[in-house]
Amino acid sequence: MTSTLFGRNFKVHVDDNDAMAWGSVENGQPGDEVWLDRSFDGGRTWSGGSRLGDTVIPAGALGWRTGMFNVDDWGTNGVGALRACGKAGDRADITCTAWTRST
Repeated sequence: MTSTLFGRNFKVHVDDNDAMAWGSVENGQPGDEVWLDRSFDGGRTWSGGSRLGDTVIPAGALGWRTGMFNVDDWGTNGVGALRACGKAGDRADITCTAWTRST
């Protein structure tokens, strides 16, 4: 899943074998931000799992990624969905991909 904002591509990646996901930003600039939102009700709410892995593109790079996070909450049997969100470092607008989950 990909979402584009000001020429930057924000993506959510899912590893089905490990039920883990991460977000990335490509075609960006240093200071651009990427993170994951996680929802346990199909994307209706996500405040408890918002901005997972929040990170910025470092100096000298044009892309970056978050760490990997579990799609589900195995401790509470929560069935999760994740999306990647991000913004250009010099603008307030935010974009997010569609919600997705592991198979």
